[in-house]
Amino acid sequence: MGLKRRICLYIFTVAVIIIWLNIPFDILIQIAGFIMANFAIALIMAAAIYLNFKLPPMYRTNGLVLTGAVLSVAILTLFAAISGWGLVGKLSGS
Repeated sequence: MGLKRRICLYIFTVAVIIIWLNIPFDILIQIAGFIMANFAIALIMAAAIYLNFKLPPMYRTNGLVLTGAVLSVAILTLFAAISGWGLVGKLSGS
C-alpha cells in the first residue's frame, strides 16, 4: 500500500471516529495544541540531547550548554505532563 493511500486511510478513519464521538471543536483544538506544542517540543529537545551524544566528541556541545539543555528538557517535560494531566481531566469530564 502506497504512502498516499495510507495517509488518506488514516485521515478518513480519524475523521469518522471524531464524527461518531461528536467531539466538540474546542476540545479538538486543545488536543492538537497539546500534541504540537507541549508534547512535541519536549520530545524534540530530548531527541536533540540524544543526538548530541551520537556525535563525535569533538562536535558535541560543552558541559554548560548540555546542562542547560537537560534542565530545559526537565522543565518542558514537567509542564507537558501538567498540561496533559489537565487535558485528560477535561476530556474525562472531571
